[in-house]
Amino acid sequence: MKQTETEGLVLFSRPYREKDRLVKIFTEQYGKAMFLVRRGSTPNFMYKTAIQALNGACYIARISKDGLSFLNSVKEEFSFPKLQLDFMRHSYATYMASLVNAAIEDHQPDPLLYGFFKQSLQYLNDDYDAEVILNIFELQMMKRFGVQPQFSKCAICGEKRLNLPFDYSSEVGGVICYRHFEQYPRRYHAHPRAVYFARLFQNITLDQIRSIHLSDETKQELRALIDQLYEEYIGLNLKSKQFIDKMHHASQALYKAQQRLIDKKKEHE
Repeated sequence: MKQTETEGLVLFSRPYREKDRLVKIFTEQYGKAMFLVRRGSTPNFMYKTAIQALNGACYIARISKDGLSFLNSVKEEFSFPKLQLDFMRHSYATYMASLVNAAIEDHQPDPLLYGFFKQSLQYLNDDYDAEVILNIFELQMMKRFGVQPQFSKCAICGEKRLNLPFDYSSEVGGVICYRHFEQYPRRYHAHPRAVYFARLFQNITLDQIRSIHLSDETKQELRALIDQLYEEYIGLNLKSKQFIDKMHHASQALYKAQQRLIDKKKEHE
């Protein structure tokens, strides 16, 4: 194991034994690696911030392809402070880190994915629409799982016009335009708005999201479509995603309860 220097982002960190930590770092040059950080759980550990989940740095380390890697020192630390303060954004970022961890093998260099992940965290930190960023990340991560649903045109006739109703059909592995809806009754029955934005988000860059504004209703429709795609093609059961789903369900239930109270109040006025 030769000593090397590389930028990286912490995917997760957990205690190990009494004073140490196991830290999974996605490095720009060498892919993911599990680091054993001696005394990483002690209160006065010198590099405590740099081994915290969703933070990053330039790591000077010995990276092993067979077993645990070892951290020697750290320089040029960076972080995304708003992710630590905003509970929902932190949850989204944690889920994105889980997707990265599940999508590629350890020690598989992927600098493009590293850059995409880092930019996504930065946009979450910069107060852009968190759900839009997550949707884009999920759709573009599918190819890392070996899945590339066809959204660019109708899989049957090649229709491309965005202003027409489309739906997704797993029978053909892509979208179909309204002309073929009766031919494929087992299609997703997704809302055309959700399919429209899925088509858009599959290839969009994060720099383009400044001009995108989705209603809460459209976000729910898109969420349902993406969940269907992941359930059918990828089948992950990540705790971080389950946690987000529970928060969304609780939020929706609270909203409906508030609406009922408002409606009752109007009835008595």
